[in-house]
Amino acid sequence: AWGMFAGDFGAFWILTRNDFAPFIGGGAGIRHVREDRLNPISTGSVVRASSNDLEEDSGWGPGVFTRIGIMFFRTYAVRMAVDLEYDVTFVDLHDNGPPQSFNFGVRLIF
Repeated sequence: AWGMFAGDFGAFWILTRNDFAPFIGGGAGIRHVREDRLNPISTGSVVRASSNDLEEDSGWGPGVFTRIGIMFFRTYAVRMAVDLEYDVTFVDLHDNGPPQSFNFGVRLIF
């Protein structure tokens, strides 16, 4: 299981004033990430016994993200945006380095 709490601030630059407007932006903040892993353990060569060992790791650290996308109906009260985001949190979980992700989003903006 994996989870993250993020408190981020960001800024975005809308590239045109049209109803269909591309944008770019990014931000940073503080995050808490947690990862639980089940590692299989086996013992014995003739009679085998196996079980799962639960390893838990968590921590606080800084994180950053960048985002690009397009906003639809920019001049209306209700808008929609489609975007792609790259995110990295600088916490080393289980000695695997910082967690990174690419996220695709569809958003309604009121």
